[in-house]
Amino acid sequence: MTNLRGRPPLTCEVIQIRLTLSLHDDRDKDLILFFKNVPSRKRAMAVKAALRSGGVMVEPEQECVEDDMESFDNFLFG
Repeated sequence: MTNLRGRPPLTCEVIQIRLTLSLHDDRDKDLILFFKNVPSRKRAMAVKAALRSGGVMVEPEQECVEDDMESFDNFLFG
């Protein structure tokens, strides 16, 4: 008998990236509001959507050059 409960098994490799953010109430009010409006179980999906819509794209075989890192820092830290 086959168990049909739950999600089907994934057919791709899963890479997990753990991230902790420290937000300051005086500088990061927009981000604090963003996270307060997203249920905790949906935060990873919301962060991925925000990164994709913000133009942070690196092709898999492209090396991160200094200009890319500077752009990424500007995106993250304004």
